[in-house]
Amino acid sequence: MRLAMRNAGNTGAYFAPSLLVLLLESCTITSSPADMPAWSGNAMSDEVKTQLDCLTRDIYEDEEEDARRAAQSRAADELVELGRRNPDVIDRVIDCLQDDNRNARYWAASILLRIGPDAKNAVPRLVHLLEDKAENEGIRSIAGNALGYMGTDAIPVLGRLLSRSQDAFVRRKAADAFCRHHHNAKHAIPLLLKGTQDADREIRLVTVSSLVAFGQQAVPVLRDALRDEKTNAGLYIAATLVKLDIDSISEVVPILLDGIELSDAFDRAQAAWTCGEIAEKYRDLRRILDTVAIERIVKSLRLLLGDEDSRVRSSAASTLGSYGMFAQEAVPDLCQRLSDEDWLVRGWAVRSLGKIKCPSDQVVAALTAAISDDEGEVRGAAVDALGAMGAEAVDAVVALERALGRHADDHEMLRKIRLAMRKIRAGQGD
Repeated sequence: MRLAMRNAGNTGAYFAPSLLVLLLESCTITSSPADMPAWSGNAMSDEVKTQLDCLTRDIYEDEEEDARRAAQSRAADELVELGRRNPDVIDRVIDCLQDDNRNARYWAASILLRIGPDAKNAVPRLVHLLEDKAENEGIRSIAGNALGYMGTDAIPVLGRLLSRSQDAFVRRKAADAFCRHHHNAKHAIPLLLKGTQDADREIRLVTVSSLVAFGQQAVPVLRDALRDEKTNAGLYIAATLVKLDIDSISEVVPILLDGIELSDAFDRAQAAWTCGEIAEKYRDLRRILDTVAIERIVKSLRLLLGDEDSRVRSSAASTLGSYGMFAQEAVPDLCQRLSDEDWLVRGWAVRSLGKIKCPSDQVVAALTAAISDDEGEVRGAAVDALGAMGAEAVDAVVALERALGRHADDHEMLRKIRLAMRKIRAGQGD
């Protein structure tokens, strides 16, 4: 009676060489636990060997996937605890990062991640896994995540990966891993800032998210960098400061306005979106921005409504609604966007008209027409906006009554229409 492992090219073979393969690989039991092979020495104490033997007894004969995963998880939990107490266990787990078995490599990286800085000797092999394009993407990903938990020694390594790797996947994982080093802000933030200059827009956004994780520790460094940075990186530094520091808003606005004129459409959209975040996050705009600055933002957003890229138009349409009464001059421009070829732009324009709440014959007529839009989300948003206007939208009642018949099978739309009609007739907005 024996323990047999199911492995490619090794079905039914006895095994014991790899710690993680023994503990974690899918297996069947053809023996009683008492007959399992004992561990060889490798300088491990008798206590550790005993605990490892106990671990093997947790992996019994259940072939059910859930049971197998539960056994693997229990074994991993035990190895994490053993590793925290015994460096020899950590060394064995690090060796498994080079195991031929894919499951062993995955679980090894996962266990090392949880052990944390005590497993810092794993950094070179974790980097190798992350950089190996032939490796399974899930294993590369968890190796990158683990680098975020390896302590101070991993920070310069992540900086090198972020600034020099030709592989966008590697740079993205490095930028993300930095956020777990928030306790080492002094060393980490200057290296992480390189990500704001990356050619890949997703990496720039991941960099912003990681910078935000450092909280107020990042603000002084970011403010200094903002003053020095003249490229589109300044836009992403500004986006981070908007999330962290109300006192930086007046410095940030000129950077955002410059960003609206950048050649990259994604950057223009990001500039518009960040302007909206200012209005959403800091409701009392007059406390942080003077009238001239607010007017400049609204004017720039109005220009973006005519941008050639639909993502930019969509961001501008959405952001104008966040400025509420300050964006009343944009109402005619938003009404024009209700005929935009992109339904997302139309939808955001409708929502913003509802949020600005500037009822006029032009607005009511435009929203009434939008009740018949081809896209259901646009139709629903138009009905909501008309209801929010209350008695000012009385001219839309006939169109709403007709819409009841067209949407007899759409219960949600019927609910919206009836609610809007009640609000209009009662002269009550939101």
